[in-house]
Amino acid sequence: DKYPGRLELLLGISYFELSQYQQALVYLNESLEIDQSTSAAEGWINYINDILGTQNTSLCLKKR
Repeated sequence: DKYPGRLELLLGISYFELSQYQQALVYLNESLEIDQSTSAAEGWINYINDILGTQNTSLCLKKR
């Protein structure tokens, strides 16, 4: 795969646009698991955490 984790990243962004933040986080975390070198998924996760007011990002961002 030329762009590993890209599909999951796009699904996460799509769910974000639908305001389905928890489902977005599922796919964004999957994207990170597939390709840990990308900061795009991590940036979206942090943004969603800010929107949700999550203080402990480890609840939504899996440790690598």
